[in-house]
Amino acid sequence: MKKLKSDFTINEIGKFRFYSGIVIGIGFSLIFNSLFRLTLKLCNIGDVITDLSWSNIITYEFSTYYLTLIGFASIGFSFCFT
Repeated sequence: MKKLKSDFTINEIGKFRFYSGIVIGIGFSLIFNSLFRLTLKLCNIGDVITDLSWSNIITYEFSTYYLTLIGFASIGFSFCFT
């Protein structure tokens, strides 16, 4: 069977570049996680205007589904960029 890709090792790109890419990816995932949560809070601005209470936006709690979705999306996007 013919190989489509050659073998890839850490030594080809260097240890520093490999591990710094992982650290940068984790940093991007934290940033994306915060941005996605802020965006989700701002999407509910209509409810805040209807109730005339800004305390709802501050005390907004995320469901487990949204936390999981935001977590996987932020990790996926961050490692796509690195």
